[in-house]
Amino acid sequence: MTDQGGIGGGFIAETLIGSPGQVEVIWRDGTVATAERQRRAYQWTGIGFIQTSGSTSFPPAAYDVRISAEPVRLVTNVAGDRVGDLEFTVENRATVRR
Repeated sequence: MTDQGGIGGGFIAETLIGSPGQVEVIWRDGTVATAERQRRAYQWTGIGFIQTSGSTSFPPAAYDVRISAEPVRLVTNVAGDRVGDLEFTVENRATVRR
């Protein structure tokens, strides 16, 4: 099982079979190559799985990038071409800065 949507924004990148009744999962927090990876183990209880080792959460993201743009107004110039200006705002709203 790979690249399945997960809980808390992470997803399962890899699943490994452990000892009887145990499965190890590699969780990834994001889709970029630099995304943090965590190994977590789960044990079958007869009813469901419980986590037996590994982190239970990812640290705060170092980025929260927002991109916005103002509406574009196009005008026709003397040559008959449509021209205009496009203004972007790029903002990092993350609480963790690196």
